[in-house]
Amino acid sequence: MGKLNKYVGGFTLRLNAITTVGSLISVQESKKKTKASFVNVTPDGRRVEQRYVPVDNPDGDEIYFPYQLEKATVTKDDDDNEVVTLVGKENVAEASASQLPKNTLTLAVHDREEVDASVYHSGEANSYVFVPDSDDPANVQWYELIRELVARSGKAFVGVANVKGYEGFFQLREWRGQIVLDRQLYPSDVKPHPVVGSVTDLKTSTYDKALKAVEKMTIPFDADAYVNDPINRVKELEAQAVAGTLDVDAVVASGSKTATIDMDAALDAMFD
Repeated sequence: MGKLNKYVGGFTLRLNAITTVGSLISVQESKKKTKASFVNVTPDGRRVEQRYVPVDNPDGDEIYFPYQLEKATVTKDDDDNEVVTLVGKENVAEASASQLPKNTLTLAVHDREEVDASVYHSGEANSYVFVPDSDDPANVQWYELIRELVARSGKAFVGVANVKGYEGFFQLREWRGQIVLDRQLYPSDVKPHPVVGSVTDLKTSTYDKALKAVEKMTIPFDADAYVNDPINRVKELEAQAVAGTLDVDAVVASGSKTATIDMDAALDAMFD
């Protein structure tokens, strides 16, 4: 395994009087390795630049580059007419800038069940493995204590941090024997899904039968069996284009559909 690049160095985890310092390494692979890269061009393949025209005069002479634009809010008045109010991009930048000290996560402790009922992992931004600086043995000892508390206490360790200028809400998780800063949706960003209780009309015998079936079908996990096929197909298109072998009329076959099954019969068949 090659060396993993640091995203941030000198990052501090603080749990009351317990402090450990280390580096953050992204959990997610770089998009340069996992995503294909395309640009917009003219139909005959020439590069283009983006321009903007006023909506109220799209055929006029006013044309703006992106850097010339401002920020505004758009609302409706009582007659349902659009009202545009200038805000200013400098004001937006100032308001959205983090006021927290950079690269420090001060942790609060809560019952994990309460936290997990109110927040959820954020799929829009990255999470980070925390690697303690090993030059100071005491620093590693504090790290190991926090890791064991995260793994075994049943408590949630959460906080808001300014990571390299970008603010996020994190919960510590234990993963592969390491501490991960798992980025969470803020509670206000989670839809109010109802809390659904356990199934009350499921017979114990049916559950036991299903559990035996699941045990029987359990196989070793093969990470290579779970791949992002759409991304791989797009990357192959990119490679073919670079190599000059792309067939623009090629069509990727759609996946097959799974048929509806008789659940009870399928469970019984597990033991035939």
